[in-house]
Amino acid sequence: MTTNKTVALITGANKGIGFEIARQLGKKGLLVVLGARDEAKGKAAADKLCAEDIDAHFVKLEVSSQADVEALPGFFKEKFGRLDVLVNNAGVAEWMNDDLATFRRTLEANVFGVVAVTYALLPLLEDSPAGRIVNQSSALASLTSITSAPEQFGNFVNPAYTTSKAALNGFTVAMAHKLRGTN
Repeated sequence: MTTNKTVALITGANKGIGFEIARQLGKKGLLVVLGARDEAKGKAAADKLCAEDIDAHFVKLEVSSQADVEALPGFFKEKFGRLDVLVNNAGVAEWMNDDLATFRRTLEANVFGVVAVTYALLPLLEDSPAGRIVNQSSALASLTSITSAPEQFGNFVNPAYTTSKAALNGFTVAMAHKLRGTN
């Protein structure tokens, strides 16, 4: 199947910000694909958007799973014939833990997962007439903000999460530079 609609993938879209991004894009007429690691929750979220007359679909996606990520390009080529928008929203925030294992899990999802998904889908996005990549970050990624006004952030400054989102911002800037002048 191919579609003339603009196709968007939103990772981590079965709840919260990702779900609302999918809803808003769907209301603007985009075909939205909700990526979620839990199949039942992802399908339920897509069904909820379909009930709102949004063209919503589900894809199983754990961003730290190499198999899930490698399956994405084939899924989009076969099912829709294209991908135009990638919203990297999936992420983790373990606020109570502050150890090496937490750092590894957080960086795996919030940085390496974004890099893997982006690189896997980049050829499809480059083939789009106006491909777009949006990386969901956080004010906690701003080292200037959290050092100049720490009272605004209180106990939310978490070493693993803050590090991961600062790294994500670095990746975003580097990719913007690399892709400058392309579709």
